[in-house]
Amino acid sequence: MGCGKIHLHGTTSLKKYFCIVTLISVLLVVIHGFVTFSYMKAAIQTPNVTRSHINGFDRPGDGRHIMENKTTKLIKSNVTSNQSRVPNIVHYIWYYDSKMEFRFHNLMSLLSSYRIVKAEKILIWHDAVPHGKFWDEARAKVPVIQLMYRRAPTSIYGNQITAPEHRSDVVRLEAIIQYGGVYFDFDVIALKSLDPLRMYEVTLGSESNVALANGVILAEPQAKFLKIWHSQYKTFNHAEWGAHSVLLPYKLWRQHPEMIHVEWDTLTRPNWPIEERSWIHDEGKILNWRTKYTLHLCYRFYKKDHTAEDIKRLNSTMGQVFRYVYYGSPDMLT
Repeated sequence: MGCGKIHLHGTTSLKKYFCIVTLISVLLVVIHGFVTFSYMKAAIQTPNVTRSHINGFDRPGDGRHIMENKTTKLIKSNVTSNQSRVPNIVHYIWYYDSKMEFRFHNLMSLLSSYRIVKAEKILIWHDAVPHGKFWDEARAKVPVIQLMYRRAPTSIYGNQITAPEHRSDVVRLEAIIQYGGVYFDFDVIALKSLDPLRMYEVTLGSESNVALANGVILAEPQAKFLKIWHSQYKTFNHAEWGAHSVLLPYKLWRQHPEMIHVEWDTLTRPNWPIEERSWIHDEGKILNWRTKYTLHLCYRFYKKDHTAEDIKRLNSTMGQVFRYVYYGSPDMLT
């Protein structure tokens, strides 16, 4: 029976027709109300962001669990110039044992993001809130910190993730793809403005001559290079330590050099090899750090903790950088 060809026979048929139309209308109103209520209920329970809006991240462990704290607001960042593509947001990840206290070098990293990068927002992705006296100091001195709860992922594309470092690798990619901005490891110190690098879609530093580091990442939201990188986690194997975190981005850079800018010396070098990190850690060896955007402290290889007092006379590159961030001058203090 084609549309517009309904034939009514008498009053009874007319009544039946209007009854059917009324019933259908009522059902549509009920269905619409139920859908609207369900949506509003979900929005109240998990405000702002309930999952990543990245294509292909709709499976468990593939980005759907990015959650904000219930007290946080939707993140917006003002780009400071017409040429900038990277929002002035800095991301960190805190996936540590709940007994781990926030340390002095972690405070230095946050202070450098606030004082040197002048971040509008500093987002700390965590499954347990940091604690300790240096965390208390950070909260007092860095008013732009925003806590972002996210349960540490245990799989990606069906592949198991066991190491905290690998879980962090996944979350940093998904956070930067979704929001854009800058990612820092918690032992990275910013040394000067990153604005010259914010004109590029993606910027990475070098890990070595055959690897790109992921301890510092700058990218615009939805960057194509990062999406390709993330998609390659379909072949992730937790037994292959640096395969997807540092070797893969180098391989992708060789394939897609137009998608990424690489800073070979100014972001993440010196790095972890002892002949490089000695220029950061050893007393009496002073690096010309003013030519660099950031310094990666490689703190897992450093066996000391410092305080605001003992860095006053610390005669190393690390000592100079700490004083520069904390006191405003790299010079020794009495």
